[in-house]
Parts: sequence; C-alpha cells; structure tokens
Amino acid sequence: QNTAVGYNAGLSITTGVENTFVGATAGDATTDADFNVGVGWGALGANTVGSKSVAVGVGTLDAQNPTTATDMHNTAIGHGAGGAVTTGRFHVLIGSEAGDAITTASSNVAIGYQALSADTLGENSVAVGDKALNVQNQTTATDAFNVAVGSSAGVAVNTGTENTLVGAKAGFNLTSGSNNTYIGSLAGFNTTNGGNNVVVGHDCALAGQSTTNAIGMGFEVTTQSN
Repeated sequence: QNTAVGYNAGLSITTGVENTFVGATAGDATTDADFNVGVGWGALGANTVGSKSVAVGVGTLDAQNPTTATDMHNTAIGHGAGGAVTTGRFHVLIGSEAGDAITTASSNVAIGYQALSADTLGENSVAVGDKALNVQNQTTATDAFNVAVGSSAGVAVNTGTENTLVGAKAGFNLTSGSNNTYIGSLAGFNTTNGGNNVVVGHDCALAGQSTTNAIGMGFEVTTQSN
C-alpha cells in the first residue's frame, strides 16, 4: 500500500500505509505515518509519525517531525518550501523558498518566490506574490493576521499585524505598523510604522511615515484625512 521510488525512499516504513515517496531519501525516516506524498530529494526526510502532508520539491518539509502521531495537513511545493517546519500544521506553501523559515507556527498561506520567507513563529498570515511579506518575523508565537497580495506587497513588514495590503508593492515600506488597509499598486508606500489607516489608489500616500487614523484616496496623491 506504500510506493517508494529512489535511493532509500521510504526506507524506515513499518506500519505506515498509503504513502508515496519518490526521490532519493524522500520520506526515509517515516515509520508509522499515513497518507503522505513526498516527491524530490529529501522531501519529508525527517518525518516519522506525521500524516497527511504533501511535499513536492527538493528539501520540501524536510524538517517536519511531530513527536506524536499527528495529522499535519501541510502542503509545500517548490524548492525548499516549508523546509524548516517542524511541528507547524495547516500550511499551504507554494513557490521556491516559500515559508522556508517557519518552524512551529501554523495556518499560513504563502504563494510565490520567497513569500513569507523569514517568519518563524507568526501564524494566520496570507502572502501571495513573489516576496510578499518577505521579512515578516514574529519573535513569539503570534496571530499576525496579515494579508498581502501582489508582487512585494508588504515586503518590509516585520512585526506589524492585522494589515491588508493588496497590489504590487502595496505597503512597500511598512514595517511595524498595524491595522492598515492599503489597496492599489504602491498604495501607502511611504508609511513605515503608522496604524489604523485606509489608503486606496495607485501610488496614493499619506502625509507622513507615522500617520495614524487616516484615509487617503486617489491616483498618485498625497493626502491625509482624520
């Protein structure tokens, strides 16, 4: 009921069932886990008893290893995607190096080259686009609740939370600011640590880097309304 193709693929399986491992050392530590798919050199290489994960690409999910039998429900596709995940669950990580620093955090979506690539402990973020939320890194287990959609959207956000950034380079310089909604390419590009702002429009900016409680709207305008 298991399929293993490649040098040492699925080497240690004992009672695990319905696993598919293709590639040298793919799933080679798995013993009593079920319903996993690991395709690529070292994919799911450390996993012993974690079940129901999909890893496609060299080194994908290669550190995943819950200490007890657990349905992990992680999906990682792309070179090194989710490569540092240990006990984190419920991730969708698609793209080369997407979510590749996540360890114990859960419930993130990262789609695109180096999307959500630095975060280790932040949870419940969505990053879609190359380098979206690229440097976000919560230093403690945190529900970040950031959403960034677009190439380099929220690329500089590190500890900011509960931001919604939609458009290429939306919130481009935002770092620690929280509770912002920026919609449009380069929307709110000049804000770094401001919070509770709404900006709509291409290249629409607020009056200052630390502006709070403001609304900006329009095409290539700098505006502030409290």
